[in-house]
Amino acid sequence: MIILTNDDGAHSPALTTTLDALSDKKILPVVPSRDVSGCSMCITIDRPISVEKIMINKHEVFACDGKTADCVLLAKTIAKEPISALISGINTGPNLGVDVLYSGTIAGARKGTLLNIPSVAISIEKNYKKQEKMHYESAGLILRLIKDLIINNPPPKRHFVNVNIPNQPIKKIRGALSTILGRRGYVDRMKKINNKTGKMSFICEDEEVREDFTPQTDSWAISEKFISLTLLKDMINDSVSNWSLDPWIQAINTFLEGRDEKI
Repeated sequence: MIILTNDDGAHSPALTTTLDALSDKKILPVVPSRDVSGCSMCITIDRPISVEKIMINKHEVFACDGKTADCVLLAKTIAKEPISALISGINTGPNLGVDVLYSGTIAGARKGTLLNIPSVAISIEKNYKKQEKMHYESAGLILRLIKDLIINNPPPKRHFVNVNIPNQPIKKIRGALSTILGRRGYVDRMKKINNKTGKMSFICEDEEVREDFTPQTDSWAISEKFISLTLLKDMINDSVSNWSLDPWIQAINTFLEGRDEKI
């Protein structure tokens, strides 16, 4: 059985694509009932968590009013069959560089790894400064490969894989690369807003992204229309294993090389 979670919630525009990509596997989808992006490894300890079953395109999904890490632990608790892997995503928006510290998508994979479940986080690039078509179908095609790779060639103990996919039609994706985390980050600002109650109120302004296009980094790969695969550790202060992503890279590149015949 594969656990599926996300941080975009039960109404994520990518959830249907994700469920369809996993339709040939036994899956247990447990997702937040609302968007909890940026929740990182936050867990709910101050109240009970409510859970309801909902149907999404004929798939039974458990919607939890907690965070992504709560969903992973809940899934492990209610699973009635052995768990073979965990997939967190498909997330709308990339998880590159410093994103891995804040992302609920990454937290889902990290929590799975901490529970000794082979885990992967998967995201698709999004430019928030302009309207653009989201090519979820490309991410869905790659996920169809990832679901087998995570089972048949899982990352080493205490590691998980972070996958980022450029927002391109599958024919325009140049290939897949093993990458390292770049120094991509944000200029954090808060803006004071009017509050009729008399209390001070602030809101985070649209964050200016500082990109890092150093070759072989995750941001660089996405900017060059490559799929980025980064091996990450469950604890950020530990060293990364020398386990090779080559079989994953080869499988994805073989698929992409034959994409004209497959589409």
